[in-house]
Amino acid sequence: MNIYPYHQKDKIINSEIKECMGCSGKGPFTKEHVIPQWLQKYLNIEHEIVAPIMLDNKHDQILKSRGGTPLKSFYRKKICAKCNNGWMSQLENAVTPLLSTLVTGKKALDALTTEERYIFSKWSLKTIFMLNAASAYYNIIPIEHFRSLRKNIIPAFVHTYAKQLTCREKFGWCESGAWADISESGQPPSSIDTLGSYKVILQLGKLFISVAYWPNEQYRQSYLEDWQELIYASDMACSDNTIVNYDPPVSNIDLLRRASFAIMVIRTE
Repeated sequence: MNIYPYHQKDKIINSEIKECMGCSGKGPFTKEHVIPQWLQKYLNIEHEIVAPIMLDNKHDQILKSRGGTPLKSFYRKKICAKCNNGWMSQLENAVTPLLSTLVTGKKALDALTTEERYIFSKWSLKTIFMLNAASAYYNIIPIEHFRSLRKNIIPAFVHTYAKQLTCREKFGWCESGAWADISESGQPPSSIDTLGSYKVILQLGKLFISVAYWPNEQYRQSYLEDWQELIYASDMACSDNTIVNYDPPVSNIDLLRRASFAIMVIRTE
């Protein structure tokens, strides 16, 4: 099961796009699997059921839910053949040897080189955009973020984090617009402060990937070292070594939500 903690009401409902999401071309269009087929087979998750629910974090209530579909049938159509067989295929080929070792824990995150971190972060942003575009109730990730990858650019204020954890489930994800402020005031940012921000956490095997975007320059991103490792940041981020004691997790949903809560902001003023 996959959860979308309730985001902002002013986000538009996901609608059909009439041009290529990668380059704004007019086609012809192809099917782009949200999770690459090779990775589905590698983790044996082709038959995992994608069953999104929208959750109100404040009241811990399910607002909406949708029927499930097998992961192997989870794809997006609005990618042109030129993008799919061009820069997206090149990115997939570059990340495959790296990702296959990260999702099993054979390669540790702290062993990543600078180049590997950048390739991994580009792939992560591409994949969480496809997740959001294919299934979310709200478009929380600007299409410009996806299109920038074609030019080998990760947008400003986009940070990538990851953590390797053991869990009985092999796949899941969480989309969130909830942020905590760890400044001395301790007050959560207002809805105006969080406008345009997003956090998406994706689990693939033992690897939990987090992509977070915070464009408000009155704050900067912060994270709990106990739950996140910073992979890439286009601007300054700060870590917090506070150890938070949680009850033992019972499912990957617990881990996904904790990974989301572990990415916060702190005032720069």
